[in-house]
Amino acid sequence: MDDFSPSDLKTILNSKRANLYYLQHYRVLVNGGRVEYVTDEGNKSRYWNIPIANTTSILL
Repeated sequence: MDDFSPSDLKTILNSKRANLYYLQHYRVLVNGGRVEYVTDEGNKSRYWNIPIANTTSILL
């Protein structure tokens, strides 16, 4: 198994002070009242929650 760093798991830059998220190469969807973004990594898709209560805007 190849080694990986924690930064490889999430492709999101988070600024809690400004409530700003910068997402790159993703799909945004609403699933059960949660806002998620999906990244494709080869034959796998990874799903990440976007904390909507702490998010003022999402730059697309």
